[in-house]
Amino acid sequence: MLNAKESTGATPGGSAYILYSDIPYVENAHPKQALDLYLPVGTAPEGGWPLLLYVHGGGFIAGDKVERGLSMEYSMLSLDYGIGLASVDYRLIEDRAKIREEIGMQIADVQSALRFCAAQAEALGINKGKIAFMGPSAGGALVCAVAARAKAEGDPPVAAVVSIASATDFTKAGEALHKDAPPVYIIHGTEDSIVKFAQAEAFAAALEAAGVPYEFVPVYGGNHTRPMDDPNTMQILKDMGRWHEAYDWLAGILGL
Repeated sequence: MLNAKESTGATPGGSAYILYSDIPYVENAHPKQALDLYLPVGTAPEGGWPLLLYVHGGGFIAGDKVERGLSMEYSMLSLDYGIGLASVDYRLIEDRAKIREEIGMQIADVQSALRFCAAQAEALGINKGKIAFMGPSAGGALVCAVAARAKAEGDPPVAAVVSIASATDFTKAGEALHKDAPPVYIIHGTEDSIVKFAQAEAFAAALEAAGVPYEFVPVYGGNHTRPMDDPNTMQILKDMGRWHEAYDWLAGILGL
């Protein structure tokens, strides 16, 4: 597997996986330009495993592909559905004041990870026609931006996007939307103190105006997605018994 380090594990739901760690997705990669690939144990479907490309949060200045928390736990539900998981690192912005001018670097990294997964699909054991995105907070902003631009920029197709508390005003993702953009599943807490709920409403309105299919799940009373956010949007979603709904939606789109 492209000279990656190999280990095994299991999801909280009990699904066994093989983990291939620290796969660089560009030549002469920065240490942050790498991904971890989790594949279900078993026989892959014809064409390879569908893939969820997960991009972590952290306010554009922090975070890591091996983060542990509810958002990462949520991404690993993909393996219970027979969907591979690529957890992606990207170069971080050192100065918070420069986020708006340097975010293009991070968008480029996520684009590169998508292109790499599609180009190396056979070697990775994945289906390049069934790649979806997921990201919380800053990661959600990045995946929304890349997915919105994918067709226009000639990138590999993105099947769907799960956007969680995404800071979409940093990327102006709505400006690049067109009717051929992938469907989006939006999860956002109504009391989010970091990324205001109004951003999710505006993004949903942009999707509506562009004719892009979407599902919008307001989590009433939910704050942001970090461990210290109380009440945490993802914990509320889990407590409500709605933890799997986005995956049921995603499985339908991927034909699972």
